[in-house]
This record gives sequence, C-alpha cells and structure tokens, in this order.
Amino acid sequence: MHDIWMKPLAGDDVAVVLWNRGICGTHLPLTVNWTQLGLPAAQPMEVRDLFLRKDLGEHVGHYTGFVNIDGVLMLRLSKPKQPASASRGSTIRKRNQPPASRS
Repeated sequence: MHDIWMKPLAGDDVAVVLWNRGICGTHLPLTVNWTQLGLPAAQPMEVRDLFLRKDLGEHVGHYTGFVNIDGVLMLRLSKPKQPASASRGSTIRKRNQPPASRS
C-alpha cells in the first residue's frame, strides 16, 4: 500500500511525495504517472530528488523510484528549460543596434 501526495509550486513545478506504507518489510518500486497529477502524459518533466539534492534526469509520462518500508521519496517535477537560442523568432541584438539588413 502506498500514497502519492502532490502540491503545485511556483512556475508550474509540482512537488510529489511517494510514501511506502507497506507492512511487508521490503522496499518497493513506486510509480507516479503524470496523469495522476493532472499533467499531460506526453509532457517531459525534469525530476529532482529533494532529499538527495540530485537531478534524476528528464522523464516522460511517469517516474519510478524505490522507496524503503515506511519511507518516502520526495520529488520536484519541472518543465524542461529551453535555451534562449531555441526559442522561435528571437534574435539577440545589442542595445540600440539596428536589425541586420537582408540582401
């Protein structure tokens, strides 16, 4: 038996706690699906373990982690950051610099 708790955070991030309430004396792999949190299943999310202060990479649709008996896994889910150069139609210019002419 396990619980999944969540709380919306600033910037569309989500805090998630996976609590292993099992009484069998063993650690279990627990999974949280994005749809359980109200997120689109296809949404990539960066996952961070808040206790270990460790980034766990980018995951799509779900995350599974092992949780000790009567232990918790506390995560922060964030949408991936896009580098400024990846945004469409944006150009970087110095202040007061005219746009480049097109020939």
